Amino acid sequence: ALRPATPLIQHDGGWKFIPRYEGWYALGPHLFDEHLERFKDVASLVLGEMDPKFDLPPEERFAATVHGKALTHSRTLRSSLAETLALLGSHPGALTSCSLGKPEIIATLVIRDALGEADWIRWASLNDLLPLLAEAAPREFLDAVEKSLQKVPCPFDEIFAQEGGALFGNNYLTGLLWALETLAWDSDYLGRSVICLGELAAHDPGGQSGNRPVNSLKTIFLPWIPPTCASIPKRTATMKTLLTELPNIGWKLLVSLLPDQHSVSFGTRKPAWRRTIPDDWREGVTHKEYWEQVDAYSELVINEAKKDISKLTELVDHLENLPEPARKQFLDYISSDSVLLLPTEERLSLWNELVDLVTKHRKFVDAKWAMTPKQVDEIDALSARLAPDSPFYLHQ
Repeated sequence: ALRPATPLIQHDGGWKFIPRYEGWYALGPHLFDEHLERFKDVASLVLGEMDPKFDLPPEERFAATVHGKALTHSRTLRSSLAETLALLGSHPGALTSCSLGKPEIIATLVIRDALGEADWIRWASLNDLLPLLAEAAPREFLDAVEKSLQKVPCPFDEIFAQEGGALFGNNYLTGLLWALETLAWDSDYLGRSVICLGELAAHDPGGQSGNRPVNSLKTIFLPWIPPTCASIPKRTATMKTLLTELPNIGWKLLVSLLPDQHSVSFGTRKPAWRRTIPDDWREGVTHKEYWEQVDAYSELVINEAKKDISKLTELVDHLENLPEPARKQFLDYISSDSVLLLPTEERLSLWNELVDLVTKHRKFVDAKWAMTPKQVDEIDALSARLAPDSPFYLHQ
């Protein structure tokens, strides 16, 4: 403790490692395979415990300890074991006296025991530890999430149902969302994490908590501060995969990513132990990178809108948020025969939205978000071409 630059500090009789990974590397050579096997047994036992508070109805869970429904092992021990698993999976090189690959195998086996056949109570019981378990064995963790999403009934549906009202409900999926956000920092796991979040969003009935799968997705793909180390082509390819696998979720996400003057972000959870983020990584993007992503998302949203008149109509409300090339592509398409020759009943909603858009921008012509008079006149002329011939539709 008296050495220069020591990782140890002592205060009021308590000792701590600062930073803790130095302690891991200092003491790692003293651990052997037999220690890891014993650790595996203990970790599987402790992390496999179901939280007895879920035996109570939601309105009584806040007083679980009063009812004698407390975990056998302390939350400090549980989190310490989960953190050790994360160190085993993220920094196995410190354990030089163990067999090659042994630390990673131990981490994988514990995650498999804890989550391999997990029901909703097991997932909810491990809620606050899931980000660390994801760092311990990312592939095994994602396997468990994907397997649970395929089950009928899906255990996550029951967890969503626990949220309930604002007074007694609770969100027991926060840890899972943070775990998937953590893995999304890694380019190798971005695709699987995004699809899992998309599947969760498809199951989400909505609620009062701000921690929702769709919000995690939006934050991951934000063009001005993307919390992932994946390249722009990788992000775009992942977005295309999401559109293929879950078109409705992908569409909503794309629309939410269009440039918005009021967009804010608090970021996502970063890996605590896994060396995913390089030392030279910088937060934010250059002007060129921002517009490269915006242009890619805008092109995707236009292509999706062309497949469905209802999506085309919805996109009118976001026309002022489209960059100029995408806006021109949109207007060129709705002025083409593909739209003009549609039956009146099908293009009626599109015409109504265009008329409303023109009215809004002429009313608030001095607003910062308003399009230029020239642009509004162009849209007005286009809406006139889409106007129905029938007096009933024209004047209703």
